[in-house]
Formats: sequence, structure tokens, C-alpha cells
Amino acid sequence: IEITGDPDHPQTVEFLLLPRDCGTPVVHNWKGLYYEYAAGFFSNQRTLPLDPPNAQDARGFPVDSPEFIAAVKAKDTSYPASWLQFQKYEIETFYRHQWLTPEERAALSADDSGAMAVVRKLAAAAFRRPVSAAEDPWLSSFYKQCRDEGLGLDDSIRLTAEMIFASAAARTLLPTDVGDPALRQYAIAARLSFGLWDSIPDDALLEAAAAGRLVTPADVRREAERMVADPRTRAKVRDLLFAWLRVDLGPEVVKDATLHPDFTPEVAADLRTSLDLLLDDVVWRDGGFRRLFTAEEVPVNGRLAAFYGADLPADAAFTALRLDDGARAGVLTHPYLLSVLAYPAASSPIHRGVFLARSVLGNVLSPPPEAVVPLAADEAPGLTTRERVTAQTAAAACQSCHAVINPLGFALEEFDAVGRRRGSETVGGAERSVDASGSYTSRAGGSAGFRGARELGLACASSRDAQEAFVQAVFHGLVKQPVRAWGPDALDRLRIRFEEDGFDVRRLVVDIMVTAALPPRTAGAAAPPVPP
Repeated sequence: IEITGDPDHPQTVEFLLLPRDCGTPVVHNWKGLYYEYAAGFFSNQRTLPLDPPNAQDARGFPVDSPEFIAAVKAKDTSYPASWLQFQKYEIETFYRHQWLTPEERAALSADDSGAMAVVRKLAAAAFRRPVSAAEDPWLSSFYKQCRDEGLGLDDSIRLTAEMIFASAAARTLLPTDVGDPALRQYAIAARLSFGLWDSIPDDALLEAAAAGRLVTPADVRREAERMVADPRTRAKVRDLLFAWLRVDLGPEVVKDATLHPDFTPEVAADLRTSLDLLLDDVVWRDGGFRRLFTAEEVPVNGRLAAFYGADLPADAAFTALRLDDGARAGVLTHPYLLSVLAYPAASSPIHRGVFLARSVLGNVLSPPPEAVVPLAADEAPGLTTRERVTAQTAAAACQSCHAVINPLGFALEEFDAVGRRRGSETVGGAERSVDASGSYTSRAGGSAGFRGARELGLACASSRDAQEAFVQAVFHGLVKQPVRAWGPDALDRLRIRFEEDGFDVRRLVVDIMVTAALPPRTAGAAAPPVPP
């Protein structure tokens, strides 16, 4: 949905729409749950551990700042019209939602006992577990204090809810090795729901915890397999894949209007949609990690087909086409990624090589020893892009990293700044053939040579380095913790299971959550078998 209230600063907002009768809580995203209530009627805004860092509103105020809270409470009208203001959720609107039963809604308007029933239900949802015997008097006492001060039912519940959300029980996750076996069940349930959904557990997961059915790896696997089918898992996997590809922030893609006059903002937006569709198809249709690097098809609509030389009607919807006689290599040659990893007027083997070395192959690269201005084409009119990069990075101080970066980036030189395939580039008014040969030496010491994107993609698909990097990226995207926190051999065990499962990404997601939802092993403990 494009918000255009402020013509100078249009915003794109993405929504995950779920049916009202899906049986999930009132809000489907924990961050949304907290922000909506905190902005609506809480004064003590706090940041949950899973919040995005430095989240800001339209004026640049952090969402946990006094300025933001004061503006929301005062219904400040000075915000740009394009800002989606947090609506003040009237308590009756909240209670009319299916989250409360008709009996609970009726009891609410009757007396304090009905209101306290709602408070306990809200606290249980916020704590992701039943309210304990010690907490119940605490809630009741605070609510009674509000009533004794003359506040009505609604305001008393609001203030009690504020206290609930400001409490440590709401803002932190229980450790999965907590001593109480019953609490441990709920801790595991919360890890599963936050890992897969960024949300609180649903009724089925809470029922499994209450019944003691979250004890063994097989128990956790059963619930994780059920939860993976939920649209919220699909949305989270999409986000982590965009983060893995370093395009999660939606980088602006602008090209030289003289060289590429048809590369419009609409084309750039269509390319991002195309990448989204490719990832969705690869992961959820066949689950193949290897196909991320070998897919020959690119989803294109009529506008992209015209730009990239495919034959489709101008008004055609997105459809997967085999471009460039099968010379594409999955995400590595997707036009959106190639366009992001390029300059406005030229390709960039360095940007592309850094992406391959870091994101795809999981290498650690040191920052450049000093800032260097790229050698522009007009400053070396007789050199190809490959020759300019080679000359500029020839110094010994550069080669510690560029010996890895350059050969990887050169393999993508058969694609220009907008991701079109080419066999030559213009150098000094003449056409020079593109040299797309490259190589890579793995962390284990093995060397691989390749020519062009197809051979590069095949090398990445079979690379242990790429497999480990992908497992780490998915683990961090789901769990928000490094995989080695679960033991020094956790990465190896997950990678081996990934290989045994035919590199199925969906099964990897389940395996990761089986590992992450159970207590991390202490250093030196014997390695348990891979969860069955």
C-alpha cells in the first residue's frame, strides 16, 4: 500500500492480512501488540528485546522516547499526513474482538470480577504462561488501587495493563533451562512462537505446554512442523532471506538516465517484487537451497519483459520465464540484486564480490585500510571494468581481501549495471569482450575455478562454506542469537542434517527451531544426537 499523503516522502507499508476467524490472538505481531497498546494508552513505553534497533517515527523520534509518547497521547496533529498515526485503541474496541469470549465481554461491563478476569487473561497472554499464585494478588492489588482512586473500569484496566507490559515477565523470555518443569514447557512454547512468528503462542501451543507435550525433541518438532505452515512463518522467512541478501532495507536503486532511460522507479519496484516471488517459489514450492543458486527462471511482468528482452504482453502479470537462454543463476543473477550491487552507470565487481564473499560464502572481511575513490571509467578510458579493478586493488595491503573479492565479482561481469546480460562492454568507443572467469578458495583449502554466473552458481550450490553461511543466516534470522551459543558443534550438526534432508529450507527451519527451543548445552558437554 503506497501512502502518498506527503508527496515529497511517499512510504510503502507492508501488511500481513489474516482472516478474523483464524483463532489467533488479537494482534498477530508481538511488536505490533506492544506498540499499539503502549502508544494508545500507556505512559511508560519500553522496548522489547526483539524490537528493531533505533526504530523511529516519521519525525525521527525513537519510539521509546518521551517526545513520541507525549505526541501520541496528545494526538499531535503536526505529524506529516503520510504518517500512519497509532490509533487510540478504546478499551471497548479491544474487548469486542474475538480475543474475548461473549461471556467475558458481558462480564466486563458488569462488575470488577469480570474486569479482573480480563486482566488475568491479558497478563497470561503478555507473560506467555498462566499467571502465578504470587502474581495474582499483585495484579488484583494494583487494579483495586486504581478503583479506590475513583477510576472507572476501562481506565483501571488500562493502568493495570501498563504495569503488565512494563514488567520483566512481559518484556523478557524465560530461559528454556528454567528449573520448574511446567514453566519450562511455556518457555519452549514462547521460543517457538517468537522464532517462527515473532508473536505470542497460539492456543494450540499453549495447550501443548499445559499438557506437558513439549518435553522431547520429537514433541518440539511436531509443533514446529505445524507452525511452519502458518503465513506468519512465511513472512518471517521472507524477511530473513532479504536480510541474507542484504536488501532488507529496500535500498534505493537509481541508474544513469542517459545510459538506462527506461530504468524507472516502477521497474525497480517490479524487480523487488520479482525477487520476492523467486524466493517464495524456491523455498515454498520445492524447498531447494541449491535452486537458490541454479534457477534459470526469473519472474517478470509485462514491464520487466520489455526491459529485459522477453516476449510478454505489456499488461502481463508476473510469470516465471527462462531468460538469456538459461544463463541465469538464481538469486546471484537476479536483476534486482545485480542492480543494487552496481553503480548508476557501470557494474561493480567489488560490490558483487563482497556480497558473495560475506553473505553467500560466510567469510569475514576486514575494513579497507584507507578510503579509496573508485577509478572511474573516464579516468582510464582504455581499461575494461575488470582491468580497472585489478589495477586499483593490486597493492599488497588490498590483496588480503581482494584476492577473495575480485575473482568472485568478476564471474558476474557478464551482467551490466541493470542486470542485463552482455558479452562485451564499451571501452574507449570500442567493444571489448567480457572476461567472466573467476575462482574461490574455500576455508578448508579447496580451490574451484569457474567461468560466468552459471558455473559460479553451481560452485556455490555445492560449497560447504555457502551451506554453513546459509544455516547461520537462517538461524540468526529466526532466533536472533548466534548458532554457536547452542554449542561449538551446533552449526556442524545442523549443516549435516540440512544435507541429509536434501537441502530443504523448510526442514532446516524446523531443525533450527528444534535446536533453539531446547536449552543450549554448556561448554564441554557431550554432543547429543541430531534431533530425530
